[in-house]
Amino acid sequence: PHTSIIMIIALADSMKVTDSGCLAFPHLNTSSSRLQTFRRWPQSVGVTPEQLVKAGFFSTGLADWVQCFHCGGGLFGWRQGDDPVSDHARFYPFCSFIRMLHDEETINKVSKENPVPVVKTRPLSLSDQETELLLFHPIAKRLIGMGLSHTSVKESLRQRLEQRGVLCRTVTDALELVFDYEEDQRRKTVVSSTVHDDHQLPAQVNYSLLYSLARRFVQ
Repeated sequence: PHTSIIMIIALADSMKVTDSGCLAFPHLNTSSSRLQTFRRWPQSVGVTPEQLVKAGFFSTGLADWVQCFHCGGGLFGWRQGDDPVSDHARFYPFCSFIRMLHDEETINKVSKENPVPVVKTRPLSLSDQETELLLFHPIAKRLIGMGLSHTSVKESLRQRLEQRGVLCRTVTDALELVFDYEEDQRRKTVVSSTVHDDHQLPAQVNYSLLYSLARRFVQ
């Protein structure tokens, strides 16, 4: 894959995601379950769903961005001739799943011969279309399936992605993210209401004072 806006996400994520033996997406641990996520896969992409599934990836529904069901690492920007297994080993050499496909010597050789380019992370800016596509991410689907608001899920994930360049690895982290977003929205609503009332109060006091003074003046 070439360097792109989501590649930056993958590079930033690779420095933070460590394999603890726990599956990032356990419900996608079979080839058949991962293959089903490629129903909306762009036909113009240079690698096939079968190649990506073999490498442990599933489609997130956001362009050609894929993630590993085991380590959670993601890649984007696939070109003709790319080898998903080798690229998985290159960017996420710690992944236990990829180590089952490649021996350690091969993984070290891939990493040495094709070092990950140094890319500085930067704030991202998603288009409206990209923001809508976030709802197709497995974590978003899980949250919505639990009854959370589409808007809260979409906006909280968008803010996370734009501010940090990475998405949540677990549903638990995503739940906390959505709850924090909703609490922040409630807080803003209360503050806005308070400010509105404060603006109204002086006017009411002034009118009352003027009325009182007017009565005294008339008397």
